[in-house]
Amino acid sequence: MREGQRETNGDIDEHRQTEREAERHRTYTDGVRDIDRMREGQRETNGDIDEHRQTEREGSPSSPCFPRMSAEDRKPASCSIKPPVYLHIGDVDAAHSGVCVVDVCLPFGKPVDIEEITFKNYYTAYVTVRLLRRSPGHEAPAKWCTALRDLPLMDNPHTEGGSQDYCSVHRAQMQVEPDHVTSVRLILRQPSSAWLTFSLEEIQIIPHVQPSPEKEVSDWLSDLTLVDQHPDLEGLPDPQTVSSSLQQMWALTEVMQSNQTSASIGRYDVDGCYDIKLLSLT
Repeated sequence: MREGQRETNGDIDEHRQTEREAERHRTYTDGVRDIDRMREGQRETNGDIDEHRQTEREGSPSSPCFPRMSAEDRKPASCSIKPPVYLHIGDVDAAHSGVCVVDVCLPFGKPVDIEEITFKNYYTAYVTVRLLRRSPGHEAPAKWCTALRDLPLMDNPHTEGGSQDYCSVHRAQMQVEPDHVTSVRLILRQPSSAWLTFSLEEIQIIPHVQPSPEKEVSDWLSDLTLVDQHPDLEGLPDPQTVSSSLQQMWALTEVMQSNQTSASIGRYDVDGCYDIKLLSLT
């Protein structure tokens, strides 16, 4: 009975040991899976962050708001920005009408071809861009034209969404060619009474730069002058003769390699004996 009890206890201990090992294995496997899930989630999160940063750097063409570009990328044109003028209803002390005008004057006598207009919004809901253009080579006075009308800068005039974003009006968004511009007028609108003041800050005019014409590869090749000159071979052996001699040497080398024997070549022995005169004592 005691022996049977010992065997039973041994089986129980072995079973418990097996269960503990199985539990450790399951715990280890679950831990490894959790770590893999965490790493995978971290990779996805990092990928989303990188994609978001890339989108912020590049900007979205369909949206009027773009990330602010560094001053090293493009140099803004020299201009003077006049203080904003708010339109009033009735007396001077009356409430604002929700309309503001900001004039940007370019240097006199130096019209600019505009690539884009960048600025920081300050609670402006809509902006209209008008340009004073002068026709080149004509004495006619410059004329005002509307390049863009009521571009939305805020998601909702009554909320703060987009109220302080950096925005950009690109050349492709304008309804007219922004060339030979002498002055820019920005008409700002804010229909909500929740904001006491609204304006645009850090206004910059980025001039349009004509891309330098790139020369095609075919044009480069056509400019090359083919010179048909034979190298000076005076004093050198005939190439055909040298080639023939090299081929003969290669053939002899192959023949010698194929006729090699493994027998040793005796240098001093004659019929298995050595001549005493050929040996030297050292």
